[in-house]
Amino acid sequence: MAGKGGRLVSRRGGDAVQVKDALTLMISSVSAVITLLSFIVTIVLALIQNKKK
Repeated sequence: MAGKGGRLVSRRGGDAVQVKDALTLMISSVSAVITLLSFIVTIVLALIQNKKK
């Protein structure tokens, strides 16, 4: 599947994506999901603490 210069070969046409670009996109997506989950957990914990008071 890997072609010349570290590029992924597109079978149906269109622009090929470099491996480093694909990895960067995956890492940033995972980072965004972790940030969103930690934000949700923070909100839930704040709501639980407010109900106890």
